[in-house]
Order: sequence, then structure tokens, then C-alpha cells
Amino acid sequence: MRRAAGRDRPFFLYVPFNAPHYPLHAPAHYVDRFRGLSPERRIMAAMLASMDEGVGAILEELARAGLRENTFVFFQSDNGPSREARNRLDGRTDPYYGSRCRLKGHKFSLFEGGIRSPAIASWPARIPPGLRISEAGIAMDLFPTFLRLAGG
Repeated sequence: MRRAAGRDRPFFLYVPFNAPHYPLHAPAHYVDRFRGLSPERRIMAAMLASMDEGVGAILEELARAGLRENTFVFFQSDNGPSREARNRLDGRTDPYYGSRCRLKGHKFSLFEGGIRSPAIASWPARIPPGLRISEAGIAMDLFPTFLRLAGG
């Protein structure tokens, strides 16, 4: 990003976070923030907090380099919630079994509960704050869309 700040042309930065995803692990200083949660939920919350700080650090660096105003940032989950339940001898529900709200299906399913995922787009110079679009999109359109936005 620092090298791109001095150039007058687009650049592409791809940052694939593994969190929140199996295997579930997080540094202790993140886990300790969530002492009021069950042990399993603490790790998930810690993974989300770690990822949140990572995204924040990228946005802060873009601002520091003077690039944030005219940088398109796209954030998306990869799929619907996990359906892999762990065997519990005591009959408890797996705490990681993901909620799909009212949608049918989970990860690995072609139903909406398996393929619908949220996305966030930010571009301060071009996208008004608070704009909300509820229309469906499809991942195969992302690359050509990003290329067009970059002037290609």
C-alpha cells in the first residue's frame, strides 16, 4: 500500500482471513476479552475480534497513506454457516452449529442457506455512507466488476 500511495494508478490487495473458520484457535489475549461466554463461544468471538482488528489496521494504513478516500474495499464471507455438528455424548447441541436464520440449507448446500452470504462495499469517494442494497449478487461477477472499477 505504501508503494501504491506514490503512484497514480489502481492497485489490488487481497487479504483472505481464515477466521472464523475451523480449526478454531485464537491468541489468549483475544480469548480473555470474552470471559462471560462459554469456552467454545469465547474462541469464536476472539477469532472475530482478531479479524476485526486486522481489517481495521488495513483501513487505518490506507487512511495514513492518503488512499482511503479513493479506495474500493470489498468484504465478504465465503458461504453459509457450517453444518458440521460434533458428537456430544451428553446430547448438547454443538455451539458452532451455525444459524441460517429462516433460510434452507447450510455450507455445502446449494440452497440459499448455503450460498447466501453478506458483503460490504466501501468507497468513500463514490459510495454514499449508509447505502444499503438488498439485491442478490453472484461471486462470478466480482472479478469483472472489480476490473471495471479499476479502469480495465
